[in-house]
Amino acid sequence: MAFRHCTVRLRPRPPPGGVEDTCGREAVAEKEKCKVTGLKDLQSVVKQGDIMLAGFFRLHSSKPSSIVTFRESPQQPDCFSFKSREFRYIMAMIFAIEEINNSLLLPNVTLGYMIYDACFNTHKAVKTTVNFIASEVIPMQENICKPRAIVGSASSSFSIIVGRLLGPFYVPQISSTATCKCLSDKKEYPSFLRTVPSDAFQSAAMARIVSHFNWVFVGALQDNDDYGKQGIAQFANEAEKKGHCLDFIETLPSVDEVDKMMKLGEDGTIGFALQRGSIPGFYEFLVNLRPFLQNSLCSENAFLLEFWEMTFNCSWSISTTKLRTCNCIDDLRNFKTEFTDVSHMRVTYSTYTATYALAHALHDLQQCIPGLGPLHNGTCAMITNFKSWQLLYYLKKVTFSIIKAETLFFDQNGDPPAVYEIVNWQKNNESALDFKVVGIFDSSYPQEQQLSFLSRDIVWNDGSRKVPSSLCSYPCEPGTRKAARKGEPLCCHDCIDCPQGQFSNETGSPPNNSPSGVKLLKQKHVVVQNKDSSSNEGKFITYNMLFFLMVVVAFIPAYISTQGKHTIITEMFAIVATAFAFLGCSFVPKCYKMYKKIK
Repeated sequence: MAFRHCTVRLRPRPPPGGVEDTCGREAVAEKEKCKVTGLKDLQSVVKQGDIMLAGFFRLHSSKPSSIVTFRESPQQPDCFSFKSREFRYIMAMIFAIEEINNSLLLPNVTLGYMIYDACFNTHKAVKTTVNFIASEVIPMQENICKPRAIVGSASSSFSIIVGRLLGPFYVPQISSTATCKCLSDKKEYPSFLRTVPSDAFQSAAMARIVSHFNWVFVGALQDNDDYGKQGIAQFANEAEKKGHCLDFIETLPSVDEVDKMMKLGEDGTIGFALQRGSIPGFYEFLVNLRPFLQNSLCSENAFLLEFWEMTFNCSWSISTTKLRTCNCIDDLRNFKTEFTDVSHMRVTYSTYTATYALAHALHDLQQCIPGLGPLHNGTCAMITNFKSWQLLYYLKKVTFSIIKAETLFFDQNGDPPAVYEIVNWQKNNESALDFKVVGIFDSSYPQEQQLSFLSRDIVWNDGSRKVPSSLCSYPCEPGTRKAARKGEPLCCHDCIDCPQGQFSNETGSPPNNSPSGVKLLKQKHVVVQNKDSSSNEGKFITYNMLFFLMVVVAFIPAYISTQGKHTIITEMFAIVATAFAFLGCSFVPKCYKMYKKIK
């Protein structure tokens, strides 16, 4: 699908050596509806509309910042390494806006966009956000393009920065990638929402899987960053609540992602993935992109020019380089690229739905009937002049469906229902990794129905389909009991013979550890005496019970704190002490009375 209008100011990356692009640095084919305020070191692509939506993506990587001496103007880190997958996310947002503008969802209203590249750099993230805030406080009569909401940012760490700056202004921010549990805190991030589940759901789902396979003794691996460490900490907490033990928590070294996946794949790994989605017409939209307009090299999308150079190994610059000159004859259909691979769209689909969530919120705002509105005294916001907090109200209340039967809505924390695909990493005949869906986790279902598995499709680390066991110790056989191992998790124990006077008649059941004195209490203590001595017998029984209680109170902590053979000694001491208590309290007074009578 070729771009049909060239109505905006372009901000392409300067070509090597300062040679001008043949497309030129600016192109304005018609009068701009508003003025775009930008920063010269921020790459962006803009298209005019009645309501402007901002996009915040990480299209490039950036080199670490050098030490600033402040003897000259500080330089921003260079951007490099164009990321085709991130470019697909950008195009998903643009495609959604084009669909919405060509539908009846927002009649008589056109959406525009201002999409920025944060370049994996916090300095640029802050600068872009401050630019958004500036447009919020500048009066509208200044004719400044004011983004009414933001799709992004591109990660949890960036969303935290952006969310804290935007929160006081209540500018809606909806992310398709940020998963940190911290962003659910509405006191800190009042205007943040997302179309991906919070990590809190993933940690709980991981613990549910461990319980599903009866894995009692497990280890955990985490990435060497806040995301990995916080996620595993939440998982450990959930697992321990369910009675599981963690043998270790190890940090993965910083290796290439592909190598890391291959190493884990050799272990028959199962993991979580965001739910895939399909976008009808999106593939045709991508492969029909062309960097030209009416026979000139002018495009609304400055990023497309850079993508074209990378994909077709050419250059738009008029220079003496050995690269061939780019042309518009090249066809993306003839190239198998990550950009045009729409078979496993996860973040792409989340970006698409985030854009539609804003459109549906605007639709509900536009359809408000004066006098029956949700605002103060039944008033409505005007689609041509509304406040950020008014759009945020509708966004939090929005409920809609796209394509599939799934319904998207947000809870009180701005989180959607958590839906994960459970995938098994399996090696194919070419020794490459395939990701086979073997289960689903859906938090919107009742708890007993949230996790569903196709266990027969899972290939484990030994190449079989038999579920491996994960125990520190096997259950104790009848006639033996558990003895905890000092310094090891509770799941680890030794099996030792039951001491005399105790029994265990089932595999894995705890032995009856009650001392014989307890059994003595269950027997009726009958002594035939005359009626005159009945009151004395009551006193003796009371003394028996008090002494027994003292022995029990001393026995319990002593028994818990001992291990191995020492537990048997403790039990024997308690039994003997209890027996002497009964004998002493019951018969010593009688023997004393008999002695006095004889004397």
